Amino acid sequence: DWIGTVGFALSILIEIAGDVQKALWVKAGRQGGFCTVGVWKYSRHPNYFGEIFQWWCAWLLAYGSASNGIRDGLWWSCMLSPLFTMNILLNTE
Repeated sequence: DWIGTVGFALSILIEIAGDVQKALWVKAGRQGGFCTVGVWKYSRHPNYFGEIFQWWCAWLLAYGSASNGIRDGLWWSCMLSPLFTMNILLNTE
């Protein structure tokens, strides 16, 4: 549970950092055409990364309630949620 909890918290911090850094970049006049400061230096969509990572961590946290451990079919079916979120964020315009 600790890995999922720490990952979930980290994903929220990535999303917040991305929002704050981009807002400051916009306020400074959008220098350079693309935001390349902070987390934006590593990804053009750090908010998407944070959101996807958050859903995968939530899936890991659900393992604690799995009745048969890794053999629990319901836990595996919960994988549909992060997969659906990934599909929306990565494949729609």
